[in-house]
Amino acid sequence: MKTLFNRVFDGSDEMFAKAEEEVNKIVAEVGRDAPLTLPSTAYFCACIYAYIGKKVTTTGELQDALADVKAMMLREPRTNSIFQSGVGTAIAAEMIEACKYVKTQTPYEGTHYHGHFTDAEVRELGVPLVTGDIPGFVVMIGPAPSTEEAVETIKGYQSRGIF
Repeated sequence: MKTLFNRVFDGSDEMFAKAEEEVNKIVAEVGRDAPLTLPSTAYFCACIYAYIGKKVTTTGELQDALADVKAMMLREPRTNSIFQSGVGTAIAAEMIEACKYVKTQTPYEGTHYHGHFTDAEVRELGVPLVTGDIPGFVVMIGPAPSTEEAVETIKGYQSRGIF
């Protein structure tokens, strides 16, 4: 039987592996000096900037940040390790998303997906989420195991006003 620690660490490892794959793929395709920009934000890759303190402006800098993320993801049976792995997982998800914007600023054009939230969108949604004026919403990375599980996950977060 897996412990909670192992479940967290395994999930973090899986997300990091996906991020590493996507980052290495885009670097191989466009080179390390290709610009990396997310539309309408002053914070570059916000999670990387907030938690690692690096302004990522090129695909090479994104690739270099993989080592910082990996270093955060310790597999020690301590609460802090779970928290750090969670932060590392969020950064890995941001890296995956950032790769989609290297070749176009509108990777979701013509789809039902949204993609990157601009600074203005985050500010606009922040207060209504806190006050409960709007329900929370969920961003899923990849497909849900089933429609039922997707609905359950989404409704669970919405009922708590979580972004």
